[in-house]
Amino acid sequence: MVSIREVAELAGVSVGTVSKYLNTPHRVAPATSDRVRRAIKDLGYVRNEAARQMRTGRSNTLAFVALELRNPFFGEVAHAVERRAAENGLFLVLASSDGDPVRESQYIDMFVQQRVHGLILASGTTRPEDFELLAARGIPTVLVDAYAPSDRFSSVAVDDALGTRRAVIHLIEQGCRSIAFVGGPESVRQIGERLDGARKAVREHPGVTLEVIATEERSVTAGLHVGEVIAARRPAERPDGIVAANDSVTREARWTVPFSNGTLCPWDPVHRMS
Repeated sequence: MVSIREVAELAGVSVGTVSKYLNTPHRVAPATSDRVRRAIKDLGYVRNEAARQMRTGRSNTLAFVALELRNPFFGEVAHAVERRAAENGLFLVLASSDGDPVRESQYIDMFVQQRVHGLILASGTTRPEDFELLAARGIPTVLVDAYAPSDRFSSVAVDDALGTRRAVIHLIEQGCRSIAFVGGPESVRQIGERLDGARKAVREHPGVTLEVIATEERSVTAGLHVGEVIAARRPAERPDGIVAANDSVTREARWTVPFSNGTLCPWDPVHRMS
C-alpha cells in the first residue's frame, strides 16, 4: 500500500504539504497542488479515510437529513449547502427521514459513528434523545425549517403558521368563502403549524369555512389524487380556493381542480405570494 510519505517524496514536498493538500487543498499553491496531484495519480495512492478520522476525531463529511428529498425546497437548500461545503473542502451526504422519527434516529446514529464534521437537520421530527446524543458527542448541529430545542443548537426557521394565515387571508380577499387545506399528515410539525395558521385566519373571518383534506404524503401523486377527488364533486360542493401544504401537492392540484375563480395558494418557504 502506497503511503503519504512516498507521495511526498515523489512530489518533492513535505508530508505536511501532502496532508494539507488532502485536507484543505485551497491552502496549497497551484503549482504545488499539481505536483502532489500527479504523484498521487502515478503512485495510485488511496487515502485511508478511516485512519484519518481516528486520528483527527472528525471526518470531512457533512450530513444533511431532510424531511423529504422530493420536495423542491429541500433540494434547493441541499444545493446551497453542498456548494458552500465544497468551498471549504467538505463533502455532503444526503438522507431523508420521510417523516419517520425512527428512521431519522437510525441515520443520526450512523452519522455519529462516522464522526461527521457536522449535521444539518431539516426534518422537524427529531426526537429529544437524538438531540441529547448529538450534544453528548459534540457533533455541531444546525436545524433548518425547524426550531432548536435548546440554546445548544442553532436553527433557521420560518413562521409556518403566520405564512399560511396570510395565504388564507389572501384567498378570502380574492372572494373565496369555501377554502380547502390540502396536505398532511398533521403530525408533521410544519404541516400542523400551517394548518393552525389556516384555521386562525378562518376564525377571524365569519362566513368562511375550511375543509381539511389530509394526505399521507406531500407529493405530486398526492396532489393529483386530491385534485381528481375534488374535480369529481358537483360544482356547488367544490371549494372555491385551496391552500396546499407544500409546492409538490400544489403542482398537480393546480391543473386538475376546476375553480369558479381559479384561485389557489401554495404554501412553501421558497415561494412568495404576489
